[in-house]
Amino acid sequence: GVPIAVVRQKGGTDKYLFIIGRLDLAPPHKALMEKLPENERERIARDVFYELAKIKIGFIGDLPKAISVISRLPITENLTEDNFIKTIDEVESGITVANATIEKALAQAGDKVSAKQPSALHKATQQDQQYSSQTSSQQGFPSTPLHKPR
Repeated sequence: GVPIAVVRQKGGTDKYLFIIGRLDLAPPHKALMEKLPENERERIARDVFYELAKIKIGFIGDLPKAISVISRLPITENLTEDNFIKTIDEVESGITVANATIEKALAQAGDKVSAKQPSALHKATQQDQQYSSQTSSQQGFPSTPLHKPR
């Protein structure tokens, strides 16, 4: 599964639990993303946002670094284990959607680069297979490398 953080902030939003999943780009994909023009990275971020909006999941991102998928759960008498687990599952699905959207966009960008040689994405995917599952957690949020869904 995807590492998930459950956060309850102090202040005006203390009546909510925030369920957060973080997706860090693996080094080869990050390198590919950094080579893209700014307008292309912005388009990819919009595509991720639109796809997550379809499944009613929030998104904050700083491509090419990482993105966080977020869902807010009100703390009320209706908060049950069932809807808590359902929200975690929705965030995990959001990570899968974000991952697939980014991979598709990078594949399309790689196809534009060269039709004769293996695309940069293909090379990056091969490198990903060697990429360890160690990921960094910035600001205490869990993270997972960009990967192909099982």
